Amino acid sequence: MRELSHCALTFDGHLLDEEIESYMTVNVEGRQLLSRKLETVNVPGRDGDIIIGGTYPPREITVHFMISDYRNVYFLEKIRRLNEILYTDNEVAFKFDDEDGYRIGRLSSTEDPAYDSNLGFGKFTIHCADPFMYGYLRKTNSKIDELKLKKYPIKIEEIKIVAPGTNKLVVTNKNKGTKIILNGEFKAGDEVIIAKDKITVNGQNRMYWLDFVNSDYQNFELYSEDEVILLPNSNFEIKYRERSL
Repeated sequence: MRELSHCALTFDGHLLDEEIESYMTVNVEGRQLLSRKLETVNVPGRDGDIIIGGTYPPREITVHFMISDYRNVYFLEKIRRLNEILYTDNEVAFKFDDEDGYRIGRLSSTEDPAYDSNLGFGKFTIHCADPFMYGYLRKTNSKIDELKLKKYPIKIEEIKIVAPGTNKLVVTNKNKGTKIILNGEFKAGDEVIIAKDKITVNGQNRMYWLDFVNSDYQNFELYSEDEVILLPNSNFEIKYRERSL
């Protein structure tokens, strides 16, 4: 097996540098510094402006590649295969071998290798509406690990609870005081799943059990070393990923 590029690309489960013979990822742009786009307002009679907020823009990650074959017909077959892999109807996960995490994106533009050669360099760009990279899946039943990068909230994949017999469950970030409150008829042993835009009990939708008035559901964030408690006390597990730019 040939040696892979240091930044070999796996796109939607396909390791391009291995799956397409004589293809190599040679360089990647767009993964480095990213600044917030500031929202400002001008105040008449005042110098400068006032910053009222800021958000991170999307990322445009450009992948430079080399591809070759001794016959033009085979060269074009490889290009068609690359085109097929990169064609997706939705955003997909992709990762580079020199990073400990994955990103989410979709092909947005391409540039072909030279048309008059069977060995050439091309490039394609992946648009990442979500600019963050996500680490490997972690689990905890109390406290978030001490993470290397502490400024970003983690990505909560799900909170799984084995419910006691009760009519209320309260998940609390002990450090920040934010809560998710569910009101309903829970039976002992019910499996409760809390995820983004989804709450289920034994696989059945129970989003309407959320206390929309008193919960911080949409703003419930966890950071490095935050501690989570559940009332009434019962077994629970949080699956999450470290988030970084």
